[in-house]
Amino acid sequence: MSAPNQLPTVARLLTRDEIREELARIKSSAADPLGQAVAGHAKSAGEDPRDLLNEAILRALATRAVPSNIPFEAVLSGIARSVASGITKRRVRARERVPDTPLEDLIAAIPAGGYTVSTPDEIIERERVRQICADAIKRLARDDATREALIDAIGQGIRGNELAATLGISKRDLASMRKALKREIQRIWPTVDEQIGKD
Repeated sequence: MSAPNQLPTVARLLTRDEIREELARIKSSAADPLGQAVAGHAKSAGEDPRDLLNEAILRALATRAVPSNIPFEAVLSGIARSVASGITKRRVRARERVPDTPLEDLIAAIPAGGYTVSTPDEIIERERVRQICADAIKRLARDDATREALIDAIGQGIRGNELAATLGISKRDLASMRKALKREIQRIWPTVDEQIGKD
C-alpha cells in the first residue's frame, strides 16, 4: 500500500515531438473507427467532422497531456468528444439565457449608456486576486505534468470515466489523485483565503 500522500504511478506522457509523429502516422477517413467516432461526436454537436477533428488535433498539440499507453486514435476521439460536449453545453446554456420578452420591451429596459467601466483600483484588485489564484494552482500542480493535467481537466468540466481516460489512468488511481489534491487544497486554502481578503 502506498503512503497517504504518494501519488499513484501513471503512464509516461508523450512529448510534443512524439505527438507530432503520431499525428503524421494517422490517416483518418470517414470509414475508419476514428473518422466514425469523430463524425458521431460532430453530429451530436451540429459541427463539421473535419472542423472537430482539427480542433482535437490542435488541443492534443497545445493543451492536453497525452499518455503513452493509450492508442492515439482513442485520445483524439476522447478530445473530440470533450469538445463536442462543450459545444452542446454552451448552446443549451445560451438557449436558456434567451428571455421570452419582445424585442421592443428589451430595448426599453436597457438604460442608455448603462454599461459600467471599472476603476483602476477595481482592475488592480481583480488582477491581484487572479495572481493569487494562479500561484495557488501552480503550487497545487507541483511541476507534475499529470497533476497539472488533472487540474486543467477538472477546470474544463471533465468528470468521471472521461477524466480517467483523458489522463490515461484507472478510476481507482484517479480517486487517489483527487483525494491527495483535495487534502492539499484544504491545507493551502486558509493562506490563499487570507491573501485574497487582504486589501
